[in-house]
Amino acid sequence: CAARARGDMECYPRKTAKPPRPRRYGAAFFVRRADGFVLVRTRPPKGLLGAMAEFPGSAWTADFDAGGALAVAPMDARCTLRDARVEHVFTHFALRLAVYVGAASQDAAAPEGCRWVAGAALDKEALPTVMRKVMAVAMGKELGKRRQ
Repeated sequence: CAARARGDMECYPRKTAKPPRPRRYGAAFFVRRADGFVLVRTRPPKGLLGAMAEFPGSAWTADFDAGGALAVAPMDARCTLRDARVEHVFTHFALRLAVYVGAASQDAAAPEGCRWVAGAALDKEALPTVMRKVMAVAMGKELGKRRQ
């Protein structure tokens, strides 16, 4: 073949450059009651991260409006924005989440579709990696080089 004749056969086949992954943005809300319980919900059974637990948040979109994030908070819980953002890469898109932390009263009822889970039991929940990153940021834990 021509590559062998030129002596550069190890350069083939050449990989084509991958197109950049689309980027989506959103917000996640880590709401904790006074007794240490944390608000979670279960994702729909089909689709991305189907039937897994998550912290309530916004839709993940390319045109997410960070200025309106508090409007989608799951409840009135005095939410504050953390300095760090969560970055996660899925097969078809990259995601950046703003993390809000809120405090709810001990007698606060869970909004529809959500439930309270003991903080100590969060490790037993089916939380995907992206939500474990949200939890780490919310709790002020170091994420190493991924922290942004």
